[in-house]
Amino acid sequence: MKFIQQAVGLLALFWWSMGIVKAQKGSDHHTAIIDTTKQQNKLTENEKSKIQINGYVDIAYVWGQTGTAPQINDLGDTILVHGKRDYTSFPLYANQFSMPYSYFQISYQYSDKLRARFALHAGHIVESLYAEELQSLRYVREASIYYQFSDKFNVEAGIFPSLFGFEILILKENLHATRAYIADFAPDYEMGVRLGYNFTERLSMRAMVLNGWQEIRNGNGNPGFALLLQYDAPKNMFLNWGIYFGDEGQVGGKSAWRLYHNIFAKLYLGNRWIVAPMLDFGWEQRKTIKNGGEMQTISFYAPALSIRYALAAHWGVAARWDRVYDPQGLIPELTTHSPNGWQSDSFTLTFEYLPLPQITFRTEGRYGWNKDAVFRDADNLPTNKDYFALVSAAVQF
Repeated sequence: MKFIQQAVGLLALFWWSMGIVKAQKGSDHHTAIIDTTKQQNKLTENEKSKIQINGYVDIAYVWGQTGTAPQINDLGDTILVHGKRDYTSFPLYANQFSMPYSYFQISYQYSDKLRARFALHAGHIVESLYAEELQSLRYVREASIYYQFSDKFNVEAGIFPSLFGFEILILKENLHATRAYIADFAPDYEMGVRLGYNFTERLSMRAMVLNGWQEIRNGNGNPGFALLLQYDAPKNMFLNWGIYFGDEGQVGGKSAWRLYHNIFAKLYLGNRWIVAPMLDFGWEQRKTIKNGGEMQTISFYAPALSIRYALAAHWGVAARWDRVYDPQGLIPELTTHSPNGWQSDSFTLTFEYLPLPQITFRTEGRYGWNKDAVFRDADNLPTNKDYFALVSAAVQF
């Protein structure tokens, strides 16, 4: 009976998706290789209209090993939750339909130089990553003002999606339907001021003063600082080097300085291949039990590699390997309190179909393992294996 219910649900998702494709059948088709980098330094032609509305919807069904387990809700009560997965923002739940991430955005172009944006979002990714923010601000994706002083210099202030990380919250724009383990650690949103400078048409820089590491509300009263260098040669290569420096200590406690580097590249090899090497690494001052409660510097590193191949005009396949080495527990999202901390490897395989630039269908599977038994199986018992499969449909307009 459970299998029949799942099959009926998947069939409904398929017909819903096909209805969208049919409705847009008159649109021009493009190649399957679409450059969807999130970084933009200049206003596009579409943004020059007075008001622009954009949106995104992502729906998926996930099969996984996780069963029913006790969880603590927002009221502090222990309840039983079906399919809840640990150490991730998506898939946050297994063996059910889910909405990873969706948003609705309005932009107002006052002039060629001035722009304002406001966007709301929802989904399992928001539930996971924004849990510590004020309830009134959790569903704000962006509330920002952008002013362009000249062709070279601009400023932006407010709440906005982060520029750190190759894999962003809009999963359609990534090479895979899910993100690597390290992606939930790299800042996904920021609040503060960004100063942008374009050295050339391809080389640009952003200097940022922020409320902190992925914080809308400043948690300890100390600002964070970031610097971003980008080189963008469309359909050839995109290079990114981001640096963050800030105090992540608790209020009233000792300073805990964090230095973080995020480096990645997106390389186009001919008309069919995309290769994306990634590297995250950093240091932080932290009190540790092994050091008698004294401050010491701990570190982590996380390399990854994604490769995509265009099988045909609208079909593609992508593979990813990612590793995280964090034995001392620097990464809060991957804290295990196990003997060896977090030491993982995982492999992901993705097949995708893009009938239109606005629509992406994917089927994907991942298999990963950790040095310690930090995951849970269907019987809620510890295991060092983590695996799942999914189908998804994403629409962006």
